[in-house]
Amino acid sequence: MIAALFAAATAAQIAIEQCPKLVEDPALTAAAATFAEASLLRAKPDARALRFEVQKRTWDPAPEGFFAKVAPASQWPDALAGLFPKPCRAAAFGAAVRDAEGAAIVALVIVSRESQLEPLAREVVEGKPLRLGGTLGSNLSDPELVIETPSGTIERLPVSVNGFRFSSTLTPIRGVSTLEVLARTNHGPRVIGLRKIYAGVPASQEPPDEKIPEGDASVVERQIAAIRAGRGLPLLLRDPMLDALAAAQSRRMRNAGELAHALPDDLETRLDRAGYACIWAGENLGLGANAAAAQSAIEQSPAHRAILLDPRGTRLGLAAQEDGVRTWLTEILAAPAGQVKDPVAAIRAALAAARAAHGLRPVAADAALDKFAREAALTMALADDPAALSSEGRPLREAALAAGATTAAADAIVATSPSDAASAEHLLDPRWKRVGVGTHYATTVKHGAGRLWIAIVFAAP
Repeated sequence: MIAALFAAATAAQIAIEQCPKLVEDPALTAAAATFAEASLLRAKPDARALRFEVQKRTWDPAPEGFFAKVAPASQWPDALAGLFPKPCRAAAFGAAVRDAEGAAIVALVIVSRESQLEPLAREVVEGKPLRLGGTLGSNLSDPELVIETPSGTIERLPVSVNGFRFSSTLTPIRGVSTLEVLARTNHGPRVIGLRKIYAGVPASQEPPDEKIPEGDASVVERQIAAIRAGRGLPLLLRDPMLDALAAAQSRRMRNAGELAHALPDDLETRLDRAGYACIWAGENLGLGANAAAAQSAIEQSPAHRAILLDPRGTRLGLAAQEDGVRTWLTEILAAPAGQVKDPVAAIRAALAAARAAHGLRPVAADAALDKFAREAALTMALADDPAALSSEGRPLREAALAAGATTAAADAIVATSPSDAASAEHLLDPRWKRVGVGTHYATTVKHGAGRLWIAIVFAAP
C-alpha cells in the first residue's frame, strides 16, 4: 500500500512545493530509508547514526533528519510536507516512507551544500594516491583539507587553488582516517565536507553503538574531559569570563540562525574587547538536538578535535542556547596570559635560542641600550602605538647611534609572551654584538588587555 501511495504523490513533488530549489539526491534517499527503518525499532532515531548513514554516501558534514508517524498511512504526504523546516534552509533532500502496521513512518533527510566536492570511495587502496578536490561556492574561499590519521594525529594537507577550484592528493595509510574540508566565509571558517576512508581494512557498515547522552553544558564538559584524558591531557578549568563570552556567541548564533565564528566579531576581537589576555585561544561551535548532541558533532571534525586536544589549553568556557528545536553550542578554550616575573631575562633567552638555531652567536646585554629600550617600551605602551618606538625624544635606533654604535636597528613587538620576541625582524643579522631590551605590561584600547610591550635595539660597535 505504501508503495502505491508513494507513486501517486511523489516526495519530489512535495519537496518542490515546500522548497522550490531543492533537488532530490539518491544517496540521501537511501539514508532516509535506513533512517525510517531505524525509526520502526526505536522511538527517537539517533543523530549520530543519521550522520553515519549520510557520510557513508556523501561528504555532507551536518545532515538534518526528521521523522513522523502518521495514521492512517494515506496521510503520509501531509506528514512529509510538515517535516520541511520553515524557512527552507536546504539544498538537497532524500525522503522515505515505511509501513508501520496501518500507520506510516515518514523520514526526511536534508543537507545544505554550498560547494561541489568530488566523489570519494569509502574503501581505498592502502598506499595508492588519491585525488581530492572540488569547487567552492561563490561565498567561500581559502579551502583547507585536514586529516585525522589512524594513529590519531591531525594534519593539514597541501592544497592547490585555481579560482574556486581546489585539489590535493593523499596517500592513504592502513586503517581508518577522517577527512575534512573547510573554507572561509565572511563569518569565519566553515566545515563543508566530512568523510571517513578505510584503507586496507573493511568499511564499517553499522553506526557506532555509543549513544549520545542527554544533558546540558555540564555533560559537554565531561565529554571534553574524557577526550582529553584519552590523550593524557589535563582537565580544563572552567572560566567564568569565557563562559560569558560563549553564552553571548551562542545567543548571537541562535538569533541569526547561523553557525558562525564572526557575528560580526571573531574570537580574537571578542577576547580583546572583554579584556581577556591570552597566549592562545580556540573556539568550537556545534548544533544539535541538545548540547551533548552538538558536542558529538564537534567531535567528528578533525579540525575541531585539534582545538580540544591542543596541549596549550588550560581554561574552558561553555554555553548552549536553545531555539525550541535545536541547541547552539559554543566552547572556548584558552591559555590566559600571565605576567612573567622577569620578562627581560626570558626575552634574552628567546633571542639567544633563535640565533643559535641559525648558527649565530648570542648578543651581549648592554646597560645603556637597556635604558633606551625601557624608555621606548613605556613610550609605545602609553601611545598605544608600536610606531612610537623612541627614547629621549628620538627614534630608538638613533638613540643607540648617538651612544656610539656604528650601526643599529630597533624592533617593536606587542606580545602575549616573552617568547614572541623571537619574531624580531632584525634578530638574525650576524653583525650584532650588543642588545638592549625593554618591556612594559599594559592594557590598551587598540591592543587589548595585559599585553607585553617589547622594545629591542641591536647594535654593532
